[in-house]
Amino acid sequence: MEQMNFSILEMGIEINTGEAVAENVGSQKRAQYTVVGSHVNLVARIESYTVGGKILISENTCKDANIDLQIAGQVQIEPKGIKHPVTICEIHGIDGKYNLFLPQDDEIIVSLNQELPVEYTILQGKHTVGTEFIGALISLSEKGVQLQSPHSLKLLSNIKLKLLIEPKLAIEEEYIYAKVI
Repeated sequence: MEQMNFSILEMGIEINTGEAVAENVGSQKRAQYTVVGSHVNLVARIESYTVGGKILISENTCKDANIDLQIAGQVQIEPKGIKHPVTICEIHGIDGKYNLFLPQDDEIIVSLNQELPVEYTILQGKHTVGTEFIGALISLSEKGVQLQSPHSLKLLSNIKLKLLIEPKLAIEEEYIYAKVI
């Protein structure tokens, strides 16, 4: 795809297990077949925590799976609209007779010769919340950066970064959107 000048597309996968209702909604002019229910809402909320190349499953799915899942990690989240905290698991693969695994992400992280100062804010949904913080990018890889900051960031938080560099070095897009991993 790169040889044809197409961008690389990465997707995350989210899975939740539970009952849902499948139905046609809308009018005769514009009808849509869809699924609705609290479990559908939960998987939509889990989606906001994933990044490209990751598979996240809910604790419901983890309990119901009758296969040997290789779990890379777990984290408890408090998704909007869900009354209780939910544990999500990051799946690395399936062992046993399937023997399927995601490729290892052996990214090369390069330390920068000089820190790049940044200003960042924490996003809640699609909106910035609260204070702007100052930090510095100290290393980077093909898919990520390492941010040094006196403020601690919650795992899987979304942040909006602005490079504080001279105008002659400025890039076309003013902000970089990222997820804390």
